[in-house]
Amino acid sequence: MGPGKIDAKTLGRAVLLVAVLEWAGLLISRYGVPKLPVMAMLRMVQIIGLTGLVLPKGNGLAPIGLAPSALQGGIKSGIKWSAGFGMAAILVLAAVMVFKPALLDTFTRSGFPRPNAMVGFMILACVIGPVAEEIFFRGCLFGFFRKWGFWPAMTLSTALFALAHLPARISLVQVTGGLLLAVVYETSQSLYAPIIVHVLGNTAIYTLIFFGPQLFP
Repeated sequence: MGPGKIDAKTLGRAVLLVAVLEWAGLLISRYGVPKLPVMAMLRMVQIIGLTGLVLPKGNGLAPIGLAPSALQGGIKSGIKWSAGFGMAAILVLAAVMVFKPALLDTFTRSGFPRPNAMVGFMILACVIGPVAEEIFFRGCLFGFFRKWGFWPAMTLSTALFALAHLPARISLVQVTGGLLLAVVYETSQSLYAPIIVHVLGNTAIYTLIFFGPQLFP
């Protein structure tokens, strides 16, 4: 059972859960609590909560593409898509280095966490965050919109995925990523596939950000 099995009631509860967690994060941050562990905890609660909303439906996690039977195929598909995206990214990076090296400053001059916070940040940004986002944006939102067709589902879920990153600037990476992740989910019929692509993609991006100054001084 793949995309298109989320009903309106489940979606409404999922949106409410995520909104409450986002509000809680903003509220807690006002008291000077370290942001990184709070975000990690809230994302874990989001993962548990969203999967908990689907389980009582009687089909396990199949409505959000996480059925055990979809695991093996999803992993294989995710690795294949990641390899393809990786090769394309290498070609783009090579072209940028030759024709427009100044664009590398976008990655290598970013003010990201201090070295002592790097491990925690990578776990959140490259594992916990992608899993939580895929369950919500592809598993729930795309899964609900899919009843209107693939193109509306891809467009709406990607738009909401990009808007969710406000007040930070919406970038081409987020929009392109949202579109491609929707395609991966649709073609694989397994949420494991876009999760793997998202995890590996974020890992590649943040590795470039952290180690870019050494690679491109």
